[in-house]
Amino acid sequence: MVFKSIERIKNALPEVSHIIMFYNNGIVFETTLDQSINIPKIGEIFAQIVENFKQIYNLTKFDLEKYNKIICETEAFSIILLKLGEESNIALFFKAEESRELKLSAIRRYLLKIEELIDMDKNDIIIQNILKTEEEIRLLKEELEVKQKNIKELKDLSEKPIETTESEYEVTFAKKCDELEKLCYNIEETILEKEKLIDSLKEEIRKKKSHLSIDS
Repeated sequence: MVFKSIERIKNALPEVSHIIMFYNNGIVFETTLDQSINIPKIGEIFAQIVENFKQIYNLTKFDLEKYNKIICETEAFSIILLKLGEESNIALFFKAEESRELKLSAIRRYLLKIEELIDMDKNDIIIQNILKTEEEIRLLKEELEVKQKNIKELKDLSEKPIETTESEYEVTFAKKCDELEKLCYNIEETILEKEKLIDSLKEEIRKKKSHLSIDS
């Protein structure tokens, strides 16, 4: 899926060569870059850049709830990092052939327009995150159900008389049950984490609606 904001930015600002949308943990969820490029590594580096700036603010004892934008301008290229939602960010790459004319003052003039374009899609991004996470939870619950069924079958089987030594029994049943129970525990923990993420995303939407009501 290409988010509407990517299309809007590309149409409104032909100077923008490429766009990367990434989560705070560095996972890229949308980009115009060619798939032959090491996109996961780029997302990881961008996330680290944001984290480094947060550390600078902490060390200098300046308050930083969240960053709004980070700008890097060179003779060959210019990159802008912008904050989207609580968990998401966007990086804009400006064409090398345009960057000689596109100085920092010009970039700053584009920022308001870019932010307005992105703001149209913030709720879309949050909703997509919720839907994606809900689907992940559904699949995890299905996997959990299968694993729990396997455990029950193994335990039922272990209660039946079989010709085996105690050590063979432990390898055949107890060890397998233990492994499955650990897997179930990990799945349950992952489900809880994802459910917390959904709650935080829904709270973000609620806050946005509340702010809109106040502004209106």
